[in-house]
Amino acid sequence: MATQVAPEQEAMAGLKAQPKVPGNGCCMCCGGAPPDIDVRKITALGGKYAQADDGRIIEYYTYGSEDSDAQTLLQINGSCGSARLFSRMTGMVKVMKDLKIRGISISLPGHGFSSNHPSRQIRNWPREDVRPVFEKEQIHSTFMVEGMSFGSSHAMAVMHEFPDRVTRAHLLVPYLPVELRRQEGWKLYGQDDSFRCQYPWVSSCWPRACCLFCCCSMCFDFCGAANMAVSDVKKHDKDVGYTLSTIQAEDIRHAHAASIHGFIYNALVPMTSMNWGFSPKDTDVSKMRVLVSYGQEDKQSPPEHGKFLGEMYMQKAAKCVVNISNGGHGAHHIPFGRGELLRLMLSV
Repeated sequence: MATQVAPEQEAMAGLKAQPKVPGNGCCMCCGGAPPDIDVRKITALGGKYAQADDGRIIEYYTYGSEDSDAQTLLQINGSCGSARLFSRMTGMVKVMKDLKIRGISISLPGHGFSSNHPSRQIRNWPREDVRPVFEKEQIHSTFMVEGMSFGSSHAMAVMHEFPDRVTRAHLLVPYLPVELRRQEGWKLYGQDDSFRCQYPWVSSCWPRACCLFCCCSMCFDFCGAANMAVSDVKKHDKDVGYTLSTIQAEDIRHAHAASIHGFIYNALVPMTSMNWGFSPKDTDVSKMRVLVSYGQEDKQSPPEHGKFLGEMYMQKAAKCVVNISNGGHGAHHIPFGRGELLRLMLSV
């Protein structure tokens, strides 16, 4: 009699071996090596997954229009977020259906149930993570891309990798690499002056690394950091039209569901803000229509970054529109949640 295998067990059995991410020597606490990604947890939440050439799991979600002639939009999460966020933004998803946009979002390495990739370079993300997902979803033609904050660097990498396929791009509160900032003579700020360690530092048992693991784990697992992070945006839920703050809080919790390692690796300046492997100034955007949205009072992605990109794309892109708000990093929270920025992107 043949043994029957449950579909979820068959899915796990068909995977290549996943690469191991080292712990930091504190194996009895939060610094221990993270376990392999259990893909059953992804599908249980309505997500999908692909596997990279090196065995890493790539979590992604599809949503929006199911029409055969729908345009494809790749959306990329920011720090402490995941791809799941976009699929649950009901107001935006409704607009996507109305506009015949098929959304696909990919969790960045170390976010959600996407495997960690400690030594990665942003330039390679489109090739290493986007291509396997697009191949699985049979996306072979043109598409649009949108990245917010940390995701904006990855969106620019996608523009650089696929200059003949990206038709439209939206950079929401974007930032630029340290090398370019120095060229422009801008003052470095905040995170640029800290966490300059290379990725092996995270896997060490140096006291500062151990403390960082413990602090992050305590904050996100026990101290309600997810709820505190969105406390300021709750007041906008009525204007957005749905409880986006609750959805964001749940997404922050999902973003570190596999382990806290990803948050820490992705906070290191040599990965996020240095040595991207390409310069946005060298990207061929002649066929693209670009929307740049930033806040005049943004302390995380200072306005000179968005201003620089807007002025550059006005000279090089097929067309560029700059969307400026008087607020800070969350200045575009309401129109983004409503899907109004999608309409604006399509109007460029």
